[in-house]
Formats: sequence, structure tokens, C-alpha cells
Amino acid sequence: PVALLMLGVMSYVIVDGFGSERLIENSGDMQPIPIQVISDDIFGPYLLPFWALSFVLLVAVIGAIVLARKD
Repeated sequence: PVALLMLGVMSYVIVDGFGSERLIENSGDMQPIPIQVISDDIFGPYLLPFWALSFVLLVAVIGAIVLARKD
């Protein structure tokens, strides 16, 4: 039941998101954006959750190895 609810919510967000973007009318006035600014925007807010998830996955892999190891 929870998975179906989440599927519905994600489907709504994806479908609703396509119609909300507006095209830029005067694209000739745009200036190039430095790569550093783009990378800060992408990785800045997600760096801590990425590190936390990688730590959790590392612990899960080590735990699986310990449980699967024969004595």
C-alpha cells in the first residue's frame, strides 16, 4: 500500500513538473555559467546525504560479508 502511494505521488510530481517550465524568450542575452557554479549547485545540498548513504551502504556490505562468512 505504501509503495503504491509513493508511486502515485512520484507520478504526479513528474507529470506536473513538465508543464511548469517556461522557455526563455531572449536566449541571446544569456551569459555562460562557470562550471564551478554548476557543480556547487548540484553537489552542495546533496553532499552530506551522499556521504551518509555511502557510509550506510559500506556498513551493510561489511555486515553481509560477516554474516555470509563460514566459521
